[in-house]
Amino acid sequence: MPSRKKVKAVNKLKSLLSDHPVVIATDYRGLSVHEINDLRGKLLEQGAEYHVVKNTLTRIAVENTDKAGLTEFLKGPTAVACSGGDISEPARILVKYVQSSKDVLEIKGGVMDGQVISPHDISVIATLPSREVLIAMVVGSIKAPIQSLANVLGANLTGLVTVLHARAQQLGEGEG
Repeated sequence: MPSRKKVKAVNKLKSLLSDHPVVIATDYRGLSVHEINDLRGKLLEQGAEYHVVKNTLTRIAVENTDKAGLTEFLKGPTAVACSGGDISEPARILVKYVQSSKDVLEIKGGVMDGQVISPHDISVIATLPSREVLIAMVVGSIKAPIQSLANVLGANLTGLVTVLHARAQQLGEGEG
């Protein structure tokens, strides 16, 4: 029979993991408490949370959920980064931290919208532009043909106005 404390911890983990479509598991072995808090602060600035978890309780929490693929990464000391929004920001922060900590922090893998993602996938995602930049790129590519059409139509009208103005001046000079 599980204790109330463990049941409460599992429920808290279920709630945390269900609220976030992106969960990235890391091995934090070798990081000091100060370094973990520093990483936690950087992730929090981007709307992500970072929690040290117990593997057994996490396995129970993800059982029969879309995060069940996370169980394959629950070996050794584990901390999870949970993000509700743009995955590229937390992935970028974790990858930079791995590089700056001389590989003390290890990215084990993760789950995004029910799909298991490997450490390599997370590294690739970290190189993607942010969601806002991608939206701006799409809007820019949609806007470009419309802007070109407006420029072409505007050039024709400008040319017509120039010709009419020149003709008006020519007729005005002839009268004088």
